[in-house]
Amino acid sequence: PEAAGAHFAQSLTAPATVLIGDFGGGTSDFSVLRFEPGPHGGVTPLGHAGIGIAGDVFDFRIIDRAIAPLLGKGDSYTIMGKRLPVPPEYYSGFARWHLLSLMRTPRTLRSIAEVTRTAEHPERLRHLVALIEDELGYALYQAVSTAKAALSTAESTELRFAHRDFAVERTVTRADFEAWIADDLKRLG
Repeated sequence: PEAAGAHFAQSLTAPATVLIGDFGGGTSDFSVLRFEPGPHGGVTPLGHAGIGIAGDVFDFRIIDRAIAPLLGKGDSYTIMGKRLPVPPEYYSGFARWHLLSLMRTPRTLRSIAEVTRTAEHPERLRHLVALIEDELGYALYQAVSTAKAALSTAESTELRFAHRDFAVERTVTRADFEAWIADDLKRLG
C-alpha cells in the first residue's frame, strides 16, 4: 500500500489521509495511510484489512454460471433406480484454477467415470474429465479472465474456450456478470 501511494504522495502540498485498495488475484486489501508532504514526508499506516474476495472469485462466478453447466453441473444420474444430482464437489475444483489439477486423483476420476455411465448428459462429464486429465485449469481461467476484463469497458463480451470437442462460445453481459457477483460485492461493501 505504501508503494501504491508513493506517486500520489509526491504531489502533496498538505497532509492527507488516503484509503488505498489493492484488488489482487486472491484477496482485496484495504489500507488507510496518512501521508505528510515534502521531500522527507512520512507515511503512517492507520489501518489495514483484507477480505478473501478478488479477481479469482469473480472468475469462478463466470465459470460456475457459464461453463460448469456444460460440464454436467446441475445434471443428474441414476443409481439403484434413483435419480440423484451429479455431485457438486466435482466443480469445487474450479474455485481456484490450480485446484483443478488436484482432481486428477484416480479416486476422483473413477468416481466421475461411474457417474458418467448413467448420467443424463454423459458427454458433459467426459468433457470435465478431459479438462482435468489434460490440466487445462489455467487455460480455462485465462479465457474467463479475458472475458471478465472485457466487461470492465463493454456491455457484453464473447467467452471463448475450446479443447478437443468441447467448445464454449457464449455471450456474457455485464448485467449477468454483476448479478453473479452481487453477493460478493455486498461482502466487500
